[in-house]
Amino acid sequence: MMAAMRQLRHPLSPHMRMPALDLTALAAIEANEARIYQEWRRTLRWPLSINDIQRFISLCTRGDGALRTTPVWIRSHDGRSQLPMVPADLSVERWAELMRQLADGAFGVGMRAAVQLLALVNNAHAFGDGNGRLGRALFNLCLHQAGLPDECFVPLKTLTVVSRGGYEIRLREAELYGRWDGLYAYHCTAVDIYAWLGKTPATPDMIKDV
Repeated sequence: MMAAMRQLRHPLSPHMRMPALDLTALAAIEANEARIYQEWRRTLRWPLSINDIQRFISLCTRGDGALRTTPVWIRSHDGRSQLPMVPADLSVERWAELMRQLADGAFGVGMRAAVQLLALVNNAHAFGDGNGRLGRALFNLCLHQAGLPDECFVPLKTLTVVSRGGYEIRLREAELYGRWDGLYAYHCTAVDIYAWLGKTPATPDMIKDV
């Protein structure tokens, strides 16, 4: 199990400054994400609309779900550095294009679509809050569309934290250099681990020694 979890990490992971693992808190966060996602998914009709997306953001943030109009930054875990995200107007343009491609089936199905949507949602960063949760929801939705059993929810939040920066590094490799193989391999490993755990969100006692 420990060896499988460590496959999520990246050769650069030892150099990442990451917060201490709090698996009890993660389990609660994961359960809440799964609950909101399943509540949202029951309301959907395919293809998705921007109204569907904004409704999810509203559910998970308890806000109005509006697209952002101001600058946002991603800050490091220690607060010492920050990365500006794309300007708000460009973010809105990217979402319009993303929705068009999604309706046209340009992302394919299953894991191919799931990984692309997860990365593109994070890159566009169109909302002031909830972008990560939205990406993880769409990842699971793509897998459900491809036949993942209804009761399943791949716990990407937990697996991302356990990866100790492995996910973030591979995401940047795809965004900056067009190297997608690592991101696909990461998520295939994540789904394999989820299946090994018995198709339930990872709990602290399952991964406490990682």
